[in-house]
Amino acid sequence: MKKLLQLVVLISSICYSHVAYSQANSSAEQDKKKIAENNKRFFNEEEAIKQAKSKGIPASDIKGYVEFLKNDFSSKKALEQAPHKHSPYETTQEFEESVIYLSPNKTMSAGCPNMGFENYNFTNWTGGIGTVATGAALPVYTSTGASIINLAGSNVSVVNTINYHTIMTRPSVLNNIYPACSSFGYDSVTTRAVGSTLVSDVPFVSPYSFDPVSVRMNGTNA
Repeated sequence: MKKLLQLVVLISSICYSHVAYSQANSSAEQDKKKIAENNKRFFNEEEAIKQAKSKGIPASDIKGYVEFLKNDFSSKKALEQAPHKHSPYETTQEFEESVIYLSPNKTMSAGCPNMGFENYNFTNWTGGIGTVATGAALPVYTSTGASIINLAGSNVSVVNTINYHTIMTRPSVLNNIYPACSSFGYDSVTTRAVGSTLVSDVPFVSPYSFDPVSVRMNGTNA
């Protein structure tokens, strides 16, 4: 009877251990899934620092690299919320360079609609993207494509990493004091000091524009 009781206790212990292990394993899997979901929803700065170190980025540049990754993460999350639109200018053709007369009073401007982006888009425009390498010789520009990159839409932040070309239509108003100036139609990067205050003198829309629209190329990210 004693042996039978010991056997029952042993079987019960094994069953309990198995159930406890299964529950613990299931809980661990759930925790992993939660962490993975959080990594998709929120920027993980610790992982970004590990990534920078694994790539051999100098300690002095890690902060800037992590900041770029954070901006890139935010830009992509914002883009996910918007309906995706492919640009009609996505093309494999070689880089083109053209001279365009922007004054509507010039004879050469006839038959050049949307030359000042007055249609609030890039119709009839082509764009180029590429890389620049510096060294002993003059900087060398290498074209990597001929297209307008504007998937994130108009008036995006200067830290946006999606656009290379951005339609700017936000009118400038009275408040050009940094950092609020970007919400009132002024560039937040090009500022000057007036006493202890930073102000911007560069409006989103060019004062020389014939229409209330301009284009910003690139942003503050390398």
